[in-house]
Amino acid sequence: MPTTGSSLALRLSALIDGEVDDAERRELERLVENDDEARRLYQRLKAGGAAGTQAFDAMLSDPLPLALVRQMRQGTDQPSATPERVATPAATAKPKRVKLWPRFVAGGVGLVLIGGSTGFLIGRTMNDEMPADILAPARSWRDDIVDAYRIHTRQQGHLVEMTATEPDRLVAWLSQGAGLSLTLPTIKDRPLTLEGGRLIVAEGKPVATLLYRTEDGDVIALCLMKAPLGTPDDNARTLSETMRDNLAMLSWNAGGVTYAVLGPSSDPKLRALAEEIADQM
Repeated sequence: MPTTGSSLALRLSALIDGEVDDAERRELERLVENDDEARRLYQRLKAGGAAGTQAFDAMLSDPLPLALVRQMRQGTDQPSATPERVATPAATAKPKRVKLWPRFVAGGVGLVLIGGSTGFLIGRTMNDEMPADILAPARSWRDDIVDAYRIHTRQQGHLVEMTATEPDRLVAWLSQGAGLSLTLPTIKDRPLTLEGGRLIVAEGKPVATLLYRTEDGDVIALCLMKAPLGTPDDNARTLSETMRDNLAMLSWNAGGVTYAVLGPSSDPKLRALAEEIADQM
């Protein structure tokens, strides 16, 4: 099915409105999670809908114009005395009393339709006028892990919080800090040096991070965090690949834990390393 352009916008709008079946909902949620462009479009549509609802609520809270109130009263109040009859030619039509309530009902329906469509239009055409906090790009735990990786790999001599000189102590500290059971993987396919570990935060959750050094001096990170509630385990260990500029991340879920292997996108052995680790978890 289409994953770009106006077709994607319509599908994401239907997702926001709850008008998709379970299969398509899961497909779109995976797309939003793994695809940067789809996530930005979803955030814009969602923000546009919120802005349209706020504008419609503000419209309903405005007082009625005084002239309209007077017209309503004139249309509903009965005169106390019978007005004097005035003779009129037969061809002259008798004035009809205006019924206002049907107009108000029709106007209310029109306002509801306008309010519903305003969100979609604002999301596509009025981004520049929205507050910056509403239009901020959607972030995920992947973005937080990538940011932490970039910061810590630039710190010469401070790559890790705890070194790997005492592996058992390192594992116990990371396991307790992240609230999960961690074991050191056995890596056979390539020479890697375990430098140590760090505790970082992604989407407000603690993440246990093991940091390795390759033979070329590059840093490979293995991150573990508790998976969000309701995340199904992937028994096939299907790796999801995400690119962030010059970095690549391969992630999967197993046993209520989300795993991620992060390193330079130019590393041709990164996927094989992630597959080797996934087979042990």
